[in-house]
Amino acid sequence: MNILIANNKGEKVQKLRELLMRYDQQIHIVANPESVESTIDYLQKSQDHIDMAFFETQMADGSTFEIFNKLNIGIPVVFTSATEQDAFKAIKARGVDYLLEPLVYEDIAGAVAKASMSPVRGIEAKPCWTDQKPVFKKRFLVKYGYKMHYKTLDEVAYFYADGKMVYFVSRTTGRNFIVDYTLEELESRYLDPDSFFRINRKYIIHIAVVEEVRSYANNRLKVILNPPAEKDMIVSRDKVASFKNWLNL
Repeated sequence: MNILIANNKGEKVQKLRELLMRYDQQIHIVANPESVESTIDYLQKSQDHIDMAFFETQMADGSTFEIFNKLNIGIPVVFTSATEQDAFKAIKARGVDYLLEPLVYEDIAGAVAKASMSPVRGIEAKPCWTDQKPVFKKRFLVKYGYKMHYKTLDEVAYFYADGKMVYFVSRTTGRNFIVDYTLEELESRYLDPDSFFRINRKYIIHIAVVEEVRSYANNRLKVILNPPAEKDMIVSRDKVASFKNWLNL
């Protein structure tokens, strides 16, 4: 049985490998991509036959649920997570199981057994209809205190996630407004990628507020915004190349 493990947490990967080998020593781990981007790249280009996959729900460059926005996944996928918060998304993505960490043998055995009974249809890119232009949101209904407001995207400095909440930060007032979308939904469905870029798992920034880009530790970049952000805006290493392309650097 050929298994893909998409997970950037070394100790968890090792534990999962051990449990899988305990279940069946004939299992072969075909690859272990450590980011959403590299997982998509592997699935698109690899000639390996894959019988099932384990996806950690959150990786350094975002959520593995983003993969389903770009590819039709025809193999059984088991999601693993330290929390229950993504369980509903796993159901929507038609995962065969959702396992809470720390992983135990009984859960792994059950998940592999379920996957072995599921059909494998392969993987393909989702069709892109070049004659249809995507429709992006022009304004958002946001919450501030007990009131709801409509805000246009021109007013956005950046979006950020804090726990289960996502906020819109105003360019003019610096106020934080609650938005009823996840960063994954904003990035994949509602924001124009020419204007907005997700620099890491917590922040999506507006191109209009980028004032300066500096080199940063570990081959990352630091973005200076105007108006200034409360925290450092760091472009994750996996995003650096695409970020430079976005800014035409």
